[in-house]
Parts: sequence; structure tokens; C-alpha cells
Amino acid sequence: KDGVSTRIYSSQSHRTILGHDPELCNGDSMTLTHLYSTDFLAIDLPRLIAAFESGNIPDGFRVELLLLHADGHEVWFESCLSRDTDNSQRFLLVFRDITDRRERHAREKEVLRKLDLAFDLVAQIEVKDGVSTRIYSSQSHRTILGHDPESCNVDEATLTHLYTPDFIRYELPSLVAAFQCGEMENGMTGEQVLLHADGHEVWFEWRASFDGENPQRILIVFRDITDRRERHRLEVENIRLAVSRTKDEEAMDFLSHELKTRFTTCSALVDGVRQTVAAVAPRALCAPHNAAECLDDLTSQLQRGVRICMDTAVAKQLMHGSYEPRVRDVDLRTELRTFCGLRLSLHVEESVPQWVRLDANLLFHVLENFASNAGKYSRRYVHLHVSVTGKRLGFEVTNPPGEHHAEMRELYGSNASPLFELGVQGPQAEAMISNGNGLYLVGKCAAVMGGMSSLQFFEDKVCAGLWLPLAIGVDVLLPATIRVASLDDDELTRQIDAESFLQLGVESFVRGATPEEVDGFPLFVAALDPPPNVVLIDYRLDHPTLRTPFRRGTDLLGPLRYAGYTGKLVIKSANDTADDVARFKRAGADDTIVKGLAFEALGRELVRVLGAAQSAHAVPPEAPVLDATVLAQMSVTARACMLQCVRKQAPEAVGMAEAA
Repeated sequence: KDGVSTRIYSSQSHRTILGHDPELCNGDSMTLTHLYSTDFLAIDLPRLIAAFESGNIPDGFRVELLLLHADGHEVWFESCLSRDTDNSQRFLLVFRDITDRRERHAREKEVLRKLDLAFDLVAQIEVKDGVSTRIYSSQSHRTILGHDPESCNVDEATLTHLYTPDFIRYELPSLVAAFQCGEMENGMTGEQVLLHADGHEVWFEWRASFDGENPQRILIVFRDITDRRERHRLEVENIRLAVSRTKDEEAMDFLSHELKTRFTTCSALVDGVRQTVAAVAPRALCAPHNAAECLDDLTSQLQRGVRICMDTAVAKQLMHGSYEPRVRDVDLRTELRTFCGLRLSLHVEESVPQWVRLDANLLFHVLENFASNAGKYSRRYVHLHVSVTGKRLGFEVTNPPGEHHAEMRELYGSNASPLFELGVQGPQAEAMISNGNGLYLVGKCAAVMGGMSSLQFFEDKVCAGLWLPLAIGVDVLLPATIRVASLDDDELTRQIDAESFLQLGVESFVRGATPEEVDGFPLFVAALDPPPNVVLIDYRLDHPTLRTPFRRGTDLLGPLRYAGYTGKLVIKSANDTADDVARFKRAGADDTIVKGLAFEALGRELVRVLGAAQSAHAVPPEAPVLDATVLAQMSVTARACMLQCVRKQAPEAVGMAEAA
């Protein structure tokens, strides 16, 4: 009544069967927790009440439910509902104990399950004159495979409805021949696929037993192993997935080298790109011919963001005295145009050479700090002027007055003050260095490059200056005898490098990066006579079809040295930050160059690498250094290459190498 079911009568048999006082079983059904199970009260009872009130429960409705005995154990009942004809809100429930019936049903199911598991196929085969014929097939062929046993008692070569074509064509003749030659042993086992009547395949494990009375007959018992093979397949799949996940994790760690600059640059680019678009978009809309100029400026912002990320590593190394200058030939005019973009105006005097020798990382670190306000003002207010005075290369950046311009001018005046004096030191300097800024650090960059820097505060502007020793870039002059071996996974890069080597007049050996070529690369280099002067290896080597990284270029440095190569080992990388260079050198590389250089820039890099001091790695060890851990990590091809070179250079070490 009103969604509540109340017991108004309980028979005395509640005491006899369940041990409950009948009076205690009368009341709101939801409160009878000593009689009904928790699940029945929470789920089944509300559904039954709703169905009863909506008229969806017919007279004579039956349902099975659990009732709780007074001692706590459960008793199964089947209840039958009868409606009260005098009162539509009342009904009579009659419960019948079915616990024994349910237990008997459970036992029957278990027996049937065990019988199903015990079902085997039994077949007796007679081999005579090279022909195997089934003379008996058990009735379980019908139960398990759906085949009439009589239809299976024929020449086995004709059992196309039971055997697979491959078994009939290949395996059956081999088994018959082995039996006739006496090579089949009593108790021999194997695995075989049999075909079900509906067409699907079922895997069986068979065991053959010889007939002691007739040597031409064999008794074969088949046991269904489909579930076992499926479990095995899933285990293998899980192992494969685990290995794949491990490779994915290694790949992501490997990719971080290539992607870290892109990820960390995003936040640095947002403001610059937004300001650039805000400044140039109206002009581009009014004058579509300015679209190319807008694109150039966006490119400049991207270059600037990359340099900001590189500056952080440069700043930390400068602060701790661990930075190693990287002086190289730089196309100064092109680099400056890219750096300025639409942020600031650029004027380069005619006397400034196209190619100069300097550390580009430090130069643009200084200029980026000099032009730190470039994004806040129009291009016509921020200028970069480059000139040559005597043997000095000068860079002067003019900025509008800043927020604290008056205080700084009053403190320092308009005289040129060295930035070491203006710079902040101590904990505050550390905080400024964390984002690559700081006047003190800018002054230190100038000192590392052998130059000087200063800052002047005028009434209407601020002038920052950097003066460096002028070193004109050398012409690309490579001897005709230079030989270069290169390993790269990218086909386009290989084509660019091959064309560049051809234009430079360099004999080159450019290889792809398939797993076979990578494993055999040390052997390939060792076989070149005369050996190449330089070996260029891409840091990230992708699988040609999967396009996932499977090897680092630094992994090949050890095998190349083991193979006896004493020339220059150079890693090609997408980035040449100070951190990357230090890491590659620790791995055994002599130097690092940027990938995809045009032929003139590539030639200058080769001149720089070949003209550098001999690396400690270029001196061959007196005896080969063999390490079991390194050998275990090598591929079969790489180990064979290393052992071949050991035999050639140090025959007395062959025994030790093979033992390792």
C-alpha cells in the first residue's frame, strides 16, 4: 500500500524451517533484515512492489529467492503468488524449499563439465603399402567435431572434411614415411588442426601408440587444446605488447631530444606571435602584397623562440664556467635578417663581410637581450646597426627609453659603461639567469668571445653596444683526397648531402638507415680503403617502414672505434645546443654539425671539423678493450664485424673476444 509492502501473516512453519518466530516476521518488509538478504531488499523488492502496483505481475507468478535461516545460512525457496480476490492490495505467497534441487542441479552441471573436459577423439589407423587408412573413429567425433564417425573411416588422404589441405599435402606423407622407416617412436606426440563440421578449426594434441598384435596399426588419442593455444597466444600477445610499450617509452625518451625545443618554445612564442600578428595583420589586409613580409616576420618569431630556449642552457653553463665556445663560420647577413624580422630595423654597412667566424649562440644571446623591448615598440623605434671599425666588428642596438630610464640615466649618465659594472650579481643574478636574461651574463658572453659590451643612457634612447674581434670566414677549400661516409635515415637529407658532397668535390659514401645497414655500418666503414676522413651519423635513426626510432647514432660510435676506425666521428643533430654537444662528446663523438646544411655551409663545417685538434678518441688503443656488456648489446652483425677487426689487428686477442 502506497509503495510499502507489509507482512500481515507468517505461518508457523517459519519457526520449523527457518528458526524464526512468525510474529517477528510480520511488519514492513524493508525492515526484515533477519529474513531477507541485503540484495533482495535493495534491488529485487522495490522492483516487485512497482511491478505489482502497475499490474505487471500475473496471478500464479513464480520467483526464486534466498531467505536467511536463524543460524545465518541461506536457504533457497521458490515462491508462488496468488492474488486476494476480496482485496486487490493483498496477495498470498507460498514458499517451497528448493535448496536440494539447486544443489543437485549444480552437481549435474559440474559432472557434465568434467565429462566435456574428458572427451577425447580416438582413432585407429592402418598403414599398408604407403597408404594410411582409418579403420575406427570414436563416437566423440560427432560430439566434439560434428562429424559422423563412419564418414571418417576412409583413406586419410581423402579426409578433406576433417584434415586441412596443408596436413594432407605435406605432413601426412612425412608421418607415413617415418612410420614405415621405423623413425616414429611409440608414444610420439604432436599438434594438429582438425576441421569442425561447421568449418572452423580446432587444435588437438595427439599421442600415437603402436598395436602390439599388428605392427601396421596405430592407436591415436586426440585431446582438445584450443583453449590452451588461445591462452598461449594471448600470453605471447601480452609479451609483444609489453615489449612494444617498452620500445614506445624508449622512443619517446629518444624523441625528447628532437622535440624538447619545440615543446618549450611554445610559451615563449605566444606573446611574440600575437604581437606580430596584431601589428602586421591590418596592413596585410589592406595591402595583400605585404603577406610575404608578414610570413617572414612570423618565421623570425619562431627563430627567436628557438634561440630563447637555447639561451637558457647557455646561461646556466656560462654561470658555472662549463660553457665551451663553438666558433664557426656564420653567414652573418642572412642570420641577422632572420633575427630582426619585423621586430627591429637592420642596417649592415658594406664593409661587413658576408661570412665571419664567431660563436653564433653567444652573439644572438647578447642581441636578444639588447633588443628585449623590441616587441613593445614599432619597428622604427628599435634599430640594429652593424659596422666594422679597424679590426673590430660592432653591433649597436638602439631602444626607446624604458620604465626606469630616468633613474638609470641619473645613476650612470650618458657615458658608455661596461655591462660587468651594470650587471646584477648574487642570488638576484641567478634568478635572472633562469630565463636567460641579465646584463651581467651579457657582459660575460662578450668576455668569452674576446670582446666588450657597454650601455649608454641618453635623454631619448638607450644604446647597447657589442664589439668583437673581426675574423673573416675562410674559403671552402677541401683537398681532393677527402673521403666522407654518412649514415642518415631521411631520404631527402641523403639526397641533399650527396649533392653537396658532389659540388664540394668530396668522395662520399652515403648510406640509408635500415636495421641491416645500421648493423653493418661499422663493417662497411672498416672495409673502405683508404678509410674515410670523416664519418657523419644521424643522431636519430628511424625504422624505414615503422617510422619510429630504433637506434641512436651515438650507439654506433663504440663499434666504429672497436672496428679500428681512427678518423673523425661527427653526430648530425637537429639542434646544436651546448647541452647536446657536451652529451655527444661524452658518448665519444669528436664534433657535432646541424642536419640538412646547404653545400657551402656543409663545406665550412667540414673544414672546421678537419682543422680541429685531434680528438683523444682518434688515437687507437694499444689493445682492443672488450667488455661483455657491450658485446651483449651488439647485434650479431656488429659482433661479427668487431671480431673480424680484432683478428686483423690483434690476433692474440681473438680467444678473449670469442670467450666474451
